[in-house]
Amino acid sequence: MNRHNPLYEMIYNHYRSLITSGGLNSGDRLPTEQELQQQFNVSRITAQKAMEKLAAGGFISRRPGKGSFVAGAAQSQRAETVMQPGIPETNSLIGLVLPEFGESYGLRLLSSMERAADDHNLFLTICRSYGKQEAEVRAIQRLIRLGVRGLIIFPVNGENYNPEILRLYLENFPLVLVDKYLPGVPVCSVSTDNRSAARELTHYLLQLGHRHIGFCSPPPDNTVTLEDRWSGFAAALKEAEVAFPPQWLLNHLPTEVPTNEDAGYSPYHEDLIAQYLTDNPEITAIVATEFQAAAHIRLAARQLGRRVPEELAIACFDSPSTKSLGWQFTHMRQDEEQMGRRAIDILREQIDGAAPSSKGSVTLPAELIHGDSTAAPGKTLAPTTREAKER
Repeated sequence: MNRHNPLYEMIYNHYRSLITSGGLNSGDRLPTEQELQQQFNVSRITAQKAMEKLAAGGFISRRPGKGSFVAGAAQSQRAETVMQPGIPETNSLIGLVLPEFGESYGLRLLSSMERAADDHNLFLTICRSYGKQEAEVRAIQRLIRLGVRGLIIFPVNGENYNPEILRLYLENFPLVLVDKYLPGVPVCSVSTDNRSAARELTHYLLQLGHRHIGFCSPPPDNTVTLEDRWSGFAAALKEAEVAFPPQWLLNHLPTEVPTNEDAGYSPYHEDLIAQYLTDNPEITAIVATEFQAAAHIRLAARQLGRRVPEELAIACFDSPSTKSLGWQFTHMRQDEEQMGRRAIDILREQIDGAAPSSKGSVTLPAELIHGDSTAAPGKTLAPTTREAKER
């Protein structure tokens, strides 16, 4: 089994499973190549290759000027697929609900799940909630109607638990949460040890010599991931006996879904952070709970003429690769590969009727990745990255 399937294979497998499981029917229109680019955060060549493979397999027909549609022959292919030895049957369909995915976070998780599902002879179909709980509820209900055997859910941030998740748990429906766990509710989950990761990231800034460190985050709203990251940050400062005035906490940034962009599409974020930096000029470093927040901080610092990292160090969770952006934040990289595989393994055990070998919450360590966004206070770096060269 190839453990490093190209991205076009992931898109191909996603739509193949939708067609063969009945999620898409003959005549249904598929997204355009441009829409696929945005949906999966891939290049046009990758999207085009996936559509060409679907067409070559007889799953879709491409009509110039009109789009791509599920082929009429897909109905017979669906039946043939179920009959072929070694090919998953439609009752092996499982669902994944997640807010969104991008290279900063989510794409590797999705790819890992797709490969693990294939290993277990399962079909994986995906619904996105776009960070909205009402959309998450609809996605869960839609997948249940589709007949999925189990669900993996990446819960959205929210003040209250999604009632559909609680209902599935009470009905003993095969269910695994990823990225988050529900305190007090023993739903199987796979997530990062966010408290330890934030503690390590903060200690790194302290070791560089920073003592005026801010913390930026969306509203916690009982979101355990954000609460754990704040807890780890606070613990590191306490251990180092470093003060943290209340005004250095910015915890009302709007929640955003993952993206590869440099977060420059919402001026409100930059204005909010620019005011925060203006009000607290003594801050020399910031821990951001998410890549999107870190990207906005970087842009706001530019507007104020504050150089990153010489005058403001920024560290966060997750970041696109240097290859993708030409630079990279210092960040804690979550083990998306292991998270995705463990989630599929636990769900497969539930579907098979066995008690999961990993009951309760499974937490995984994160890895500190040194990037271009941190340095000792006031230190001038050699222009070895594109970021420095632009200065």
